[in-house]
Amino acid sequence: HSMALGDDLDMRFHVAVRAGAEDAVSLLVNVAGKEKTYRLADGVKDEATGHHIFSVSLAAAQMTEPVSVKLMADGKAVHTGSYTVKDYAESLLAQTQNESLTALLQAMLVYGGKAQTYFAYRVEDMADANLEFAPLPIPDASNFDCKIQNGLDDIWVYGATLVLRSRTAIRYYFAVNDRFDPADCTVCADGKEVPLHANGDIYYVELTVANPALLDTEHTVTISRQEGTLSVSYSGIHYVARMWEKAENPLKELAQALYGYH
Repeated sequence: HSMALGDDLDMRFHVAVRAGAEDAVSLLVNVAGKEKTYRLADGVKDEATGHHIFSVSLAAAQMTEPVSVKLMADGKAVHTGSYTVKDYAESLLAQTQNESLTALLQAMLVYGGKAQTYFAYRVEDMADANLEFAPLPIPDASNFDCKIQNGLDDIWVYGATLVLRSRTAIRYYFAVNDRFDPADCTVCADGKEVPLHANGDIYYVELTVANPALLDTEHTVTISRQEGTLSVSYSGIHYVARMWEKAENPLKELAQALYGYH
């Protein structure tokens, strides 16, 4: 198995299958009591190795969550195991002399631990146990101010926040008056058309941030129709900086750890 820090925090399982046995092989994965069965078609084949790679996405607070796997062939279990992100990261830390990789892995584990504290999740087994937490200097939120241009008179920006799941996302909120009709609008995030979700009297757009390293990248949402456009540009670092300034622990420490991981 391996770990990937791309669009998600992924634990990846590499399965080698002999030719002709593809239909007989499956992978059973259990995370927090939820089991999912993967067929080979659900994975991605690495043409260099011939291995089939299966990705299991985890939230930051799940770095100590055991991921149990059972590899099945012809109805029989040929391999079973249980793995955690923390164990894999610590095995890399024990082997590497690369200072950049060490700093990245330690920052990731600290972020995971602060997420556990904030969400009160598996706090008996902390990802950042025995690691020192040294926050970086606070970023200036004014350097990442939200930029708004509004050519519409029935919708306006209500706010923005980060959503911390297996993927980090920015959620943009919009308030409207009774003349607003979403069916008349085209909604885009970074130039790509996306849905506009309703939540009571508030609408929102959710945009996935590829990974924490890109939190300071500015993303733009536009809501357009014939008579004009509402445009809002925002980066996740603005939210992190505001939480750093205003929030109480443990949200403040979570924001600080996320910035350190960034």
